[in-house]
Amino acid sequence: MAGCLKELSMLVMALLPHKSLVRAWATSGALELFHLRGHIVHVAMRSSDWLDVPASIQKDLHFLPLDSLGGGRLRGRVRAALRLGSMVTREENSPTYAHKLGQWRPLLARAEIAAWRRFRRRVPGGVDGGAMEERLRGLEARFRPRSEALGLIRDLRPDVLLWATLGHQDNDELEVVKACRAEGVPIVLAWGSWDSASSKGGNLVRPDRMLVWGEESARHAADWHNCPAGQILVTGPVHWDPYAEPQREPVGKPSILVAGTSINFWEDEYACLKMLGRDGLEKGYRVLYRPHPRGAWGWHPRDMMPEGVVLDGITAAQVWGGRSGWSLHPDDLAGYPALIASVRCVVAAFSTMTIEAALLGKTPIMVGYGRTRHGPGMAHVHQHYLHMRHVVAWAGVKIASEADDLLRFVRHAVEGHYAEDAPGLRQMALRVARVDGHARQRAAEALEALTSSTRLKSGDSNYATEDRRRT
Repeated sequence: MAGCLKELSMLVMALLPHKSLVRAWATSGALELFHLRGHIVHVAMRSSDWLDVPASIQKDLHFLPLDSLGGGRLRGRVRAALRLGSMVTREENSPTYAHKLGQWRPLLARAEIAAWRRFRRRVPGGVDGGAMEERLRGLEARFRPRSEALGLIRDLRPDVLLWATLGHQDNDELEVVKACRAEGVPIVLAWGSWDSASSKGGNLVRPDRMLVWGEESARHAADWHNCPAGQILVTGPVHWDPYAEPQREPVGKPSILVAGTSINFWEDEYACLKMLGRDGLEKGYRVLYRPHPRGAWGWHPRDMMPEGVVLDGITAAQVWGGRSGWSLHPDDLAGYPALIASVRCVVAAFSTMTIEAALLGKTPIMVGYGRTRHGPGMAHVHQHYLHMRHVVAWAGVKIASEADDLLRFVRHAVEGHYAEDAPGLRQMALRVARVDGHARQRAAEALEALTSSTRLKSGDSNYATEDRRRT
């Protein structure tokens, strides 16, 4: 086995431009598995994120500072405009993009959207999106990769780039991706979330493979990115492998979990917490609160926690221990399945944690009323987003259209009235996220397979030369 690993050794460059992606790939052990399979792993991330990576994880990785590889202010401004253009190509057929483009934006961005709409009408086939998307990639192609990024790739000579992305087409990540494309390095894009392929616009550089969370995101990759079926691999989210492990059933006083969301989606979050805290004290259940990792709630839970509400144990350790919401401590990440398993329901405003709840058979209660800063309309608009509209139709998912609905759903969940929905919720959630404990293995195998085919086509059977193995 050891000889086989040496023969198949490859040099992987993992591009992790956001802390949540560092958490998903490094903290989860996915990159450690690459190392255990005999591969060399270099990680490009921000220096501030690398400093937060525990030493036990750092020891198997080689750090590449992403800070020095950015494309500069002008390129960043142009790419932000191109991303708006990619959203305009999709708005005719997508309530997600129609809503996003309707939110308040600065004057320059509003002018850019209007210009892209005029451009779309003039491009042959532009209304359908495909022709205009190619024009956008053509505009991006006029930028040559920065010399710093090209130099890095030429010196490193990776066998494959693992491009983990949230879909924002950030300036620095695109420089690395374009340098890899220029040097003929195969590119594997790994979507950072289940909604990324349907809500973040197009890719200004086409990857060779896409790793997606489940059946639904595979369909989004095909429909919205014109990605051939043979290039889409349903690996599942690598950081959700622990959800496949058995969890203990809750004991003692019943609890609910309120999963905070960005204030853009749920401006009334604090008011809901106060209401549920009072109701919990009256009805005899605990209200656990997990703020959104971005910390955009506008108040600090350490100072203004409503009566009857307590931070969940993981978040409390982060707040008092000085770790961020996207903590890179392995115990923090591994603790979420047990946390969700310990409650009767999860209350959120269309959060990814509702999928985690469904995977464990817990009732997702979505807040579909109240104020939002994310575009016109109220919070209920988000249930019509492409990635959400089939989820809200699942049997067992509850949509609260007013405060009385929310209280009624929570009380019924606490009393056990929704227990029979658990099997169906699990089955439907598995369509969104392929969770069986083997996502990390499938991701490694996907990179190995692409590297193998690339080397065979080039006539080079050595996946990593000895000089690079000593790097």
